[in-house]
Amino acid sequence: MKNVDGLTGRPQRPRFLTWGLLAPVVAVSMLCSNAQAYSGLTINATFDSSITSLPDAAAIEGAINSAISVLEHDISSPITVSILFQNMNSGLGESTSGVYTLSYFDYYNALKAHMTTPEQLTALASLGQAPTSSSSPNPVNGSTSMEISAPQGRMLGFNTPGVVTGPGGTYDTIIGLNTSITSPPQGLAGNYGLQAVANHELDEALGIGGLGSFLGTSLPGVGSLDLYRYSAPGVRSFTTDQSATSYFSLDGGKTVLSYFNQVPGADYGDWASDPIPGGFPVQVQDAFGTPGTNPALGANELASFSAIGYSLSAQAVPEPSSFAMLGTAILFFSGHCWSRSKQRARVAA
Repeated sequence: MKNVDGLTGRPQRPRFLTWGLLAPVVAVSMLCSNAQAYSGLTINATFDSSITSLPDAAAIEGAINSAISVLEHDISSPITVSILFQNMNSGLGESTSGVYTLSYFDYYNALKAHMTTPEQLTALASLGQAPTSSSSPNPVNGSTSMEISAPQGRMLGFNTPGVVTGPGGTYDTIIGLNTSITSPPQGLAGNYGLQAVANHELDEALGIGGLGSFLGTSLPGVGSLDLYRYSAPGVRSFTTDQSATSYFSLDGGKTVLSYFNQVPGADYGDWASDPIPGGFPVQVQDAFGTPGTNPALGANELASFSAIGYSLSAQAVPEPSSFAMLGTAILFFSGHCWSRSKQRARVAA
């Protein structure tokens, strides 16, 4: 155990990469960062030598910076996030992020203070009766805990510094990308759009996708998106049963915005995509990437950010009720490193 600024670092069961303990934030020397700055979200990107030494490093960094620019444009919450990007030789994309455990009572009250739009107020109402103390259970699995990413915690007003150590310093997240099967540097045919893959992992660093659900893990709490996981109107879904129906809904299960993944081994907070449900397009947060595609950040990802407390820029907010149009009717906390997020390449049958 190591205490830093009153927070307790707890090592947890590893999933993909190595663990770290809660550590003080240190200065990071940026090798390369996105040039365009916005008044809200700022993502400081560091590219290590596994990327900068590649022959097509400029094109690879350009695609990653384009993904960063989209998020900086669409999210107006004023936080700064540090990300280290690395090249890897297997899989498609994965990340190791700092995760914090806090009470549902503290989470709910911090979230409530950030929920101001009609869509956000609808989402907040779907959580039911407000918790009254730190012993109040969340409405999903009865635990009194929530699990959130470090950037999401800071967005909500908590002291949740990055805790992931890597070359050059400490980061909120370390992202690995397999550029041998992405475009660029390869052609798009038969490969995966790098901007979309980078967007997928960046989203999860901020708290949606894989870090939006802690279903099937050893952690006691639930993720922010688990609060909006349903199998039918008024019926919550929190099971690893592959045959179960689980979908994303902000109005208590009345409206299906997207279906959650139920395939074991892939992130339960990502969208179902093996196969892609009928009537749904390829999406950035699909658990399984689709070769030959490079989807843009879409309304369901934006709805996810909004539902966990992020403010969206005026340019990013869909027209009124367009979230519903997409669907079909039917303070003590601790920090630790969590290797959680992985987008998988689709394997042909």
